Amino acid sequence: MPEQKGFAEPANKTQIADLIAANLYDSKIMPELEAYVEAQVKANAYDFDANRHLLQQYKFSPDSAKPEVVEKILLLALLQLPQKHFLACTYLLSSKLIEEDSIKRLAKLHNLLQVGQFKKFWEELADAKTRAIADKISNFDSSVRRFIAGAVADTYQSIPIDGLCLFVCLFCWFCFAFWPLCYCFGAAMLCV
Repeated sequence: MPEQKGFAEPANKTQIADLIAANLYDSKIMPELEAYVEAQVKANAYDFDANRHLLQQYKFSPDSAKPEVVEKILLLALLQLPQKHFLACTYLLSSKLIEEDSIKRLAKLHNLLQVGQFKKFWEELADAKTRAIADKISNFDSSVRRFIAGAVADTYQSIPIDGLCLFVCLFCWFCFAFWPLCYCFGAAMLCV
């Protein structure tokens, strides 16, 4: 499956890479890396290496870890599916962070997407607490739909429109407007 193209490379990625290289084990750069995560969220950008480095810093200084920043890093990583960035990030989390409710919710969403339980994913996302976490990223739903569409295209030769709408959590009128159709045995089918 191709890598998603929804996120740009951050504008100051080179500066952050230089900062990390010059201060590899210095926890004093954590505020700058945390601000960089915020900048990625606002700019729909993504820098796995910088985010991973911040999580490594949190591992060395667990009392300095900020769950709200970790949430955003995991959300950004989740939107990079089918890349394994989310798993790589979770391996760096302390047991205290893993026990956070928001982190558990994100891990559940990741698992549902990984195993193709798309309807269940949308049901979980509809929960108010989970929705509040996901809404920290402005294009979360569309990025997830892009991943699901890619997974469906890789899996099916044709699929009933109502099945696709269920997977991507859209109303059928929307699917009819934006997806090419063919008719197989009298039922509306999507040709992928």
